[in-house]
Amino acid sequence: MNNVKIGAFIAQLRKAKNMTQKDLAEKLNITDKAVSKWERGISLPDITILPDLSDILEITVTELLNGEKENDEEDSCSENSDETVLAAIRYADGEVKKKTKDIKIICTVSITIAFIIGIISCSICDWAINNNFTWSLLPISSIVYAWFLVIPVTLMGKKGVLPSIAFLSVLTIPFLLILYKIIKFNDLAVNDLMVPIGIKTSIVSIIYIWIVYFLFHIYRTKKFLAASITCLIAVPVMFLINFIVDYYIEKSIYDVWDILNYLIFIILAVIFEYINIKRKRNQ
Repeated sequence: MNNVKIGAFIAQLRKAKNMTQKDLAEKLNITDKAVSKWERGISLPDITILPDLSDILEITVTELLNGEKENDEEDSCSENSDETVLAAIRYADGEVKKKTKDIKIICTVSITIAFIIGIISCSICDWAINNNFTWSLLPISSIVYAWFLVIPVTLMGKKGVLPSIAFLSVLTIPFLLILYKIIKFNDLAVNDLMVPIGIKTSIVSIIYIWIVYFLFHIYRTKKFLAASITCLIAVPVMFLINFIVDYYIEKSIYDVWDILNYLIFIILAVIFEYINIKRKRNQ
């Protein structure tokens, strides 16, 4: 297959229908960057997109892969060849999904086993030294907490981001309380401000994570715009977290590094917005 020929064919049909790259991308639920890569011959559409792309451009899959429309003499066999191509696509897609699923399961099982080994190792060492479960409860609770955050993404890919954030939202505050209780139970040095500061800063951070998630969901075809807004929102979030800490310790912790962090995020926001505007003009 000729990538450049197919890309030029897609661009020709898109323009004939008065669609921008963004319009076509939205119809296919992908980014306009992907469409741009097709049309420049850098890459080809994913096999799962070919049927929908062909329907939108009002051509057959065979014509799309050939990079040209068939003449009248070839119309008689066009439907049969298209059926064959679609069947091959469905089969290939099924095989890819099966292999991807197998890899995800293997990774999930491997991570789970590694976590279990970590729990067992900590428990054995702690019991052997202290004849009781003391410090091992800290890494064990941390491992369990991490498992709930990591496994959804490992097992479900992008679809696992939402469950991971949900687990983060539900488990973080109980996790902090459990850590505090374990530390106090083992008579380890701990500041009583750990809980109020930890809970409030965690709430602010979790809200920020949800905002970022919905920003990238809403602007899924405008990732640079979402990144720009994310960086801008990070500035008041960092300021609020510092304010919470200042309030409880009754001492300002602001220094030149905080100002530098604010500037870095503002600069990043400007850079991402510049890239977003430039990409719009190039469409």
